[in-house]
Order: sequence, then structure tokens, then C-alpha cells
Amino acid sequence: MSSPIDDNDKGRHFRDIGRAATAGTLLVASVLIGYVAGEWVDSKLGTNPIFMVVGVFMGMIAGFVELAQMVKQIGDGGRRKEQ
Repeated sequence: MSSPIDDNDKGRHFRDIGRAATAGTLLVASVLIGYVAGEWVDSKLGTNPIFMVVGVFMGMIAGFVELAQMVKQIGDGGRRKEQ
């Protein structure tokens, strides 16, 4: 029979797997949002493709920052720092 500590540890592992599984979606979504926002600004200002490129790079940076925070949180055992 498993103890409550084992069940809690198993739950933490499943939570970490779930967080890691969202990494690809996170990166794609952030780049896609940057692309769409940049295209919209370009269409309004007639500056094709300046803001689209800026939006894609900003999306990539935002995605990687979020990914780094996610990896750090998983490495810390899922604990969040109090602010």
C-alpha cells in the first residue's frame, strides 16, 4: 500500500510532465501572437514587414523567458516564490 507521501510525489511528477508538455504550445503560441500583432500594425501603418518581424522576435523572446521560468519552477519542485 502506498503512503500519502508517495501519492503526493506521484502527483508532483504528473504536474511537472503536464507543464513540460505545454512547452511546445507555449513557444508556438507566443510567436504566433507576435506575428499576428505585427501584421496588424503593419496593415494599419503600411510598413510591411517591419512590425511583423519585430513581433515575431518579441514573441520568441517572451516564449523563451516563459519557458525558462517554467523549467526553473519544475527544477525547484514546483514551488513558487512569494513576492
